[in-house]
Amino acid sequence: MRKISGVIITYNNADIIVNCIKSIKWVDELIVVDIGSKDHTLDLVKDFTSNIFSISFVEYVEKVRNFSLRKASGEWIFVIDPDEIVPKDAERIIRTLIKDKSYDGYMFPRRNYINFNTYLRFGFFYPDYQLRLFKNKKEIKYSGVIHEQAIINPKKVQKINNLEIYHDYSYSKYDSFFSFHKFFRYIKIEGEFTAKSDRKNLHLLSEILLEFIRNFYRSFIKLSGYKDSYNGFRAAIIYSLYKSSIPLYSFLIRAKVFCKS
Repeated sequence: MRKISGVIITYNNADIIVNCIKSIKWVDELIVVDIGSKDHTLDLVKDFTSNIFSISFVEYVEKVRNFSLRKASGEWIFVIDPDEIVPKDAERIIRTLIKDKSYDGYMFPRRNYINFNTYLRFGFFYPDYQLRLFKNKKEIKYSGVIHEQAIINPKKVQKINNLEIYHDYSYSKYDSFFSFHKFFRYIKIEGEFTAKSDRKNLHLLSEILLEFIRNFYRSFIKLSGYKDSYNGFRAAIIYSLYKSSIPLYSFLIRAKVFCKS
């Protein structure tokens, strides 16, 4: 039987990490990389695995994704975030998938819950395919850029629809307009990255409005987010504000630098 390594990166997830781990208790090896938790996350994790690695705090998990992959010894790797779980039949489906030699990776749809019973069914938010199962190969790795998925030849990746990932509603960014603050650190990181690029200031200014319009139209209209009613509208607005805030933050960084010079 092919060995599967489960990989989780944690940071102050004591309230949810047990549910996450229990949902993948069938993996042959569990790797946990903690990026500086201040709560008792690690105390809870120790009940499930001894393969625990603690590193200094980093702003976003993509910086340590490849580190976590290198710690896995299985032929296949299943990556899951601490605010996610998979259903009871996940093991059966996944062990069947890895018998097929045609693919190096598999993508699964993710349900983005906004409360205990409701998840967004349209727009950018479903199926929201996530590349989480792939062969343990040196050439398969993350780029290190925020929100990027592992890099695999698209021809060797298959989308699977009979297994969904469930995102915990308590970590939702779309349950309320007040949840927009959860995007602040991403806006700062991505904005600083963009500010260092060779994009012109006028281009950044135009992108502030264009990014909002482009993302709202695609999520709410083109991808039928309107079928989620007010929830779909709110989610599309929040996501569009997030994307348009990146060029805005980048422009403000440059403007500040310009004023000082």
